[in-house]
Amino acid sequence: RGSIKLNCKVGDEVQTVWLHDVAYVPGAPHNLLSLARADSVGCKFVGGGGALTVYAPDGRALMAGRKAQGPRELYRMAVAPVTIDQAHVAILGKRTWEEFHKAMGHVNMAALKRLRAGLADGIEIDETSDDSFQCEPCIRAKQHVKPFPAEATRTPEKLEIGEIVVSDVWGPAQVRSVRGYFYFMTFTDLASRFTCVNFSATKSGWSVGALKECENILRRMSRKMNRTGSLIMCLRIDNGTEYINKEFLAYCKSQGIIVETTAPHSPSQNGVAERLNRTLVESARAMLLAREVPQRFWPEAIA
Repeated sequence: RGSIKLNCKVGDEVQTVWLHDVAYVPGAPHNLLSLARADSVGCKFVGGGGALTVYAPDGRALMAGRKAQGPRELYRMAVAPVTIDQAHVAILGKRTWEEFHKAMGHVNMAALKRLRAGLADGIEIDETSDDSFQCEPCIRAKQHVKPFPAEATRTPEKLEIGEIVVSDVWGPAQVRSVRGYFYFMTFTDLASRFTCVNFSATKSGWSVGALKECENILRRMSRKMNRTGSLIMCLRIDNGTEYINKEFLAYCKSQGIIVETTAPHSPSQNGVAERLNRTLVESARAMLLAREVPQRFWPEAIA
């Protein structure tokens, strides 16, 4: 709805009329003016002999017309809309590769091209844009040391959901979050690579609740339950006190969850969980740097 300006020819004169609260209906076959609405604002109209004239409350003739041919009881008025010389239009154009990279959380280009190649619909990319750009926030956020040497331990080739779940805790963060968080804990199912993320202000005291939430999500993902009553069969963790405590170990034992711990000072033995934390932190850091968002919003970026 809006207002429209009309030039109306009445005899040899042209009257300018504003119509307010006009409904814009692109599918309508005609532009219609309700005489009842004109009457409600004080206008008058006189008709007869196939002609109709509409008068303003002060008596000026505003518009005139004759009855249209056809079955509809309509009058064709001699009016024309006044063209507007300025319009404000909001459109979403095609993204450049760099804009798409930032919108998707600073994902690498190979993954973006796989996504556009058929994994998702509606991705409009400007083909003239450069796909070999250098993202400065990524360079600043993702610098790291050389990788660990190859390990002999291997994960079974065929896994079922819940067969092996790896977990790790990251923190403390250098900046306290808006909600007071300093740590986050991840649980990753090696079969589906689905990840649950939980946040906490302290390093301990929330591990059991986080594990229960992960169990519930995995249970919804898989209909198969093992005989112990828990979907998670094996949990691979390090020797951190957030895991190696009476409450957490007692819960795992009650659910029949086998707990595997890595050797001290060997984070590469739990490589999936360790690498996931780095991926989450680097992507979140790049997002915050790119948009100049305060660091205290790091949990929102990671989530």
